[in-house]
Amino acid sequence: MLRLSMYAILSDVPPADRYLPMAKDLAADDWPNVLAHIMELFGQYGDELFPFSRNRMVERLIIQERLSDHAWQYLQSRRHIDESDAVFFGAREPQWQSMFDELAPVAMRTHAAEIADELVRPLQDADKNPLRDDTGENRIIIANILKCCIDFGERDLAERQRERLRLMYPKRRMLQRMLDAVMDGSFNQFDPRWECD
Repeated sequence: MLRLSMYAILSDVPPADRYLPMAKDLAADDWPNVLAHIMELFGQYGDELFPFSRNRMVERLIIQERLSDHAWQYLQSRRHIDESDAVFFGAREPQWQSMFDELAPVAMRTHAAEIADELVRPLQDADKNPLRDDTGENRIIIANILKCCIDFGERDLAERQRERLRLMYPKRRMLQRMLDAVMDGSFNQFDPRWECD
C-alpha cells in the first residue's frame, strides 16, 4: 500500500491528495526515509520527463515538509513552463506565476538571493510589460513586485529597484507615488487612486 501511495504522489493521479496522508501514516517512523526516496525518484524522473507540467502533489509535499532545496529545484526545472505549446495556443493558462507564488516562500529559506532575483526579473526588460506601457495595471504589477521583495525580507533590493525605476521613468509620477507608498508600507493595490491612467 505504501508503494501505491508513493506512485500516486509521483504521478499526481487523482485522487492523489488522499495518498499523501496515507503514505505518511504507513511509513510512520520511517517517513523521513520514504520522503527522501519520493523526492529522489521525482528528481530523477519528474523534473526531466515533465518540465512543462506541474505535479500538485509533489508541490504540496514540498510545502508541507518545508523542503527548501527541493522547492528551488522544482522551480528551476519548470522555469519555461509557460513556453509550452499548450500555453502558446491558449489550451492552458500560464502557470509560472502561481507556482512561483506558492513555492517561493519555501525556497526562500535557503535560496533567498535567487528568489529575490527571480522576483525582479520582470523589471529587467524595458521593452516588455510591466515596464513598457505606463498603465494602472502595469503600475500595480510593479508595486506588487517590490512589495513581495519587502515581504520576503529583501527591502534593500526593493529600494534599489525603486531608485532605478525613478531614474528610468522620471515622468511617471503615479508610478513613483505608488512605489513610495510600497516603501512606507501604505500601499494597497485596491485603493481607487491607483487605478487612474
